[in-house]
Amino acid sequence: MKLLFSNRFKAFAFATAFLLVLSSCKKDEITPTQDEAVTDTAIIQNANETARADESFTNLDDVTQVASEEDDEASPATPGGAYNPSFGRLRDIIGNCATITVTPHDGTFPKTISIDFGNGCIGLDGKRRAGKIMIFMTDRRSHPNSVITTTLVNYSVDFIQLQGTKVCTNNSNADGIRFSVDIEGGKVIFPNNHGYDFEMHKNKRQIAGQATASPMDNVFEITGTSNVHFFNGNNIHVSTQVPVIKAVNCHWRSDGILKIVVSNTNHNFNFLFNYGYPATSGAGACDNLALLSWNNGNGSTIITLP
Repeated sequence: MKLLFSNRFKAFAFATAFLLVLSSCKKDEITPTQDEAVTDTAIIQNANETARADESFTNLDDVTQVASEEDDEASPATPGGAYNPSFGRLRDIIGNCATITVTPHDGTFPKTISIDFGNGCIGLDGKRRAGKIMIFMTDRRSHPNSVITTTLVNYSVDFIQLQGTKVCTNNSNADGIRFSVDIEGGKVIFPNNHGYDFEMHKNKRQIAGQATASPMDNVFEITGTSNVHFFNGNNIHVSTQVPVIKAVNCHWRSDGILKIVVSNTNHNFNFLFNYGYPATSGAGACDNLALLSWNNGNGSTIITLP
């Protein structure tokens, strides 16, 4: 198999796929023919940083979803009823060291859920979180047209600073349960001051788990768009070719194909990232394998997801 660019460049492209969940940004396709447009040092650094930061933002999405759903379950069906959220499933993610406050604490809306990790708090998953996650809810998450806005206050995960505002809107109708998710003013800053700015829009359609109260059997089909600008000048555009499938009870995305365009002032490098690999495992199988390919499939490498 002929490699038309360095293995390190492949590593960079692989890491950008972790910004995933995303749909289209149209560009003229240019087959990569050289790799001198990006230095090896920048490639390695961006690859490591992107993979680490994406895990943190994916975790933030899980925290917001589970917190809002547990609040929804605890909210009384009639005014004045008992409101006693345990946030047990949320604690399974963030651990017991954070302080969770709901205001007002009576099941009415709008409301704010504050998750305060203080100056540093190590969760059950071993991650060190600091700062606050503020979740503002206009209505129950399950109600159509409800809006959940998540803001971060001096928030970091393992000393990686995360900034930005995430807005989740319930667009459900007679056709099914749907959400749109936007991240505005996103920024990731590492202890060495490297990092990137990004914006994201995605659409989530629930395709399983609608009949039960628990979020753990929920499965979503995801499409959208992402634009990333690294502080060193590199840009990344990610688009959905085949909708991505994410089950709440599976750590990895189990199906779907992303198109990744890595660009700078001189070149565009086009890749496909296939979560459905290997096909023999069956569509939607929960495993940690994916396939990164280029040059119309003439070049490829198997990726083990973290």
